[in-house]
Amino acid sequence: MKRDLNRGKRALQRAKEFSFAARRPYASGMHFDVHVQSATTCNAPPPSHLSGAVFFGAACVETQRHTAAVAPTGKWHVAATLSALVGGSDARYPAGTPAIVELDFPEDELMAKLKLPRAEWWPLAETLRTQRQFLNIRLPTGSRVAAGVARLASEFAAARFLIDPFRHGPTSAWQAQARLAERENVWLSTLGLRDAALWPRAEDVADAFYFMMGEVGASKVLYASGRTLPECSDAESWLSAVPCVDAAQRALILTLNAQELFG
Repeated sequence: MKRDLNRGKRALQRAKEFSFAARRPYASGMHFDVHVQSATTCNAPPPSHLSGAVFFGAACVETQRHTAAVAPTGKWHVAATLSALVGGSDARYPAGTPAIVELDFPEDELMAKLKLPRAEWWPLAETLRTQRQFLNIRLPTGSRVAAGVARLASEFAAARFLIDPFRHGPTSAWQAQARLAERENVWLSTLGLRDAALWPRAEDVADAFYFMMGEVGASKVLYASGRTLPECSDAESWLSAVPCVDAAQRALILTLNAQELFG
């Protein structure tokens, strides 16, 4: 019975994805990267196949400004790190309006904070909701953190969460973290999957996509390279080599989901 329900759920999800992809314009070969590293200012123009990006790192603001000036038709955003459980009225909250707020705590501290009552998280969640920002929680390896994040996402259904389940490699119990995107307000990034040092085997990368397509669907996955701007190579060629991802799903992962979420 459960298998039949899961099969029906996947079929419905696939139909929705195909319908959504068919309604949105998609320029083949273009992609949006939700995690581009910018430790130092990059003055080079963005690659021609890059339609937008979210810049992370110490020089993300400077790189975003330069990129927006030389490629004004693209969608260029920044991420900011937060190391305190606070909202927008606190001076420690990132200034401006970063598209992604990256919450970074040591593992033990994060596990403790995930057990705090709802009121402790409310200032942060309410700021995320009103400013339409994503919360990217830097998760440790393994599955034990997943239950706490699932509870948090359920309690703050109006806040949006972005999870990087692949950043620790294929032996890190990433499946539990990927299943978090079964919730309406949680999305996954592919961060880590293009790192050959972390994911050296093409079959492991294919297995990760097969799992995502079956469990949460392409509409909940965003492309993230983790590379610097000059290193942002053609993502479509890379994803086209994954046999379980078809053209409509590639369009969603590489561009359409990001257009919907980041503008």
